[in-house]
Amino acid sequence: MLLNELLVLNAERQPAKVAVETAERSITYDELAHCVERLARHLLNRGLGRGARVAVHWHNSVEMLELLLGVFRAGMVAVPINPRLKAPEIAFILAHSGARLCFSEAALAAFVNGVEVVSELPTRKCE
Repeated sequence: MLLNELLVLNAERQPAKVAVETAERSITYDELAHCVERLARHLLNRGLGRGARVAVHWHNSVEMLELLLGVFRAGMVAVPINPRLKAPEIAFILAHSGARLCFSEAALAAFVNGVEVVSELPTRKCE
C-alpha cells in the first residue's frame, strides 16, 4: 500500500481523528487528505509532469507534511532541503536534483535562486 493510499484509507475510516499535531496547529485525516489532493492537482495543473522534481525548503510543520505528501500524490519526486543550509549549498542541491520548482518558507526564500520559488501553499483553505 502506498503512503497516499494509506492517508485516503485513514481519512475514510476516521475522518475527524487528528492526523498530525504540533505546538502551532493540528489537522485531521480528512483535512489532510483534502489539502494533499488540492496541492497535487495544483502541481499537475502547473504543467509539472509525473516524475518532476519539486524542492521543499521548509521547517518541520504541518505545511511541510502537506507539501511532501502532495508532491508524492502527484507522482512527483520531493527534494527536501534542510532550512539550515546556506545559499551555495541550496544552489548545489537544486542544480543537481533537476528541481523545477521550490516551495520555500517566506523567511527562507531569499536563499533560493535558479528555480521558481513559491512561498505560500495553494491549500491555505485547509486551515
